Amino acid sequence: MLIGLNAILYRGVAGATAATEVENVKDLALNLEMDEGDTTTRGSGGIKQADPTLLSASVEFDMLVDNEDADYLAFRTAFLNRAAIAAKIVNKENGAGLDADFKVFKFSETQNLGEAQKVSVSMKPCRSTRKPVFVAAGAGGGGQ
Repeated sequence: MLIGLNAILYRGVAGATAATEVENVKDLALNLEMDEGDTTTRGSGGIKQADPTLLSASVEFDMLVDNEDADYLAFRTAFLNRAAIAAKIVNKENGAGLDADFKVFKFSETQNLGEAQKVSVSMKPCRSTRKPVFVAAGAGGGGQ
């Protein structure tokens, strides 16, 4: 059984597989969803039919606000500059996941009275010199 504590987010320079582990991260979600194409025909018996088309991916996670943390600063800088950042999200060390260059679309800070300040980050794969790939467990960096 896998638990979230063992999952890993890596970051790095766009254009290469991310290799720096991000420790200041909590409650990460790798969201995968297929768009659908209508494949209904007259022979479908009046029932609408669909097939999966393009895969949409997004990553959402929280970080503690720390202006001296290199990981926090890397994601904030990528957001403010609209720049790509490499990220690899795996479910354990040498585990399965997504490796791609991303752009940060959300960087929202909360300042709740009785809690540590945190930022919610949301990012999506972007156009890059490398294609997004799904990494198989044990496959190190890239490939399917």
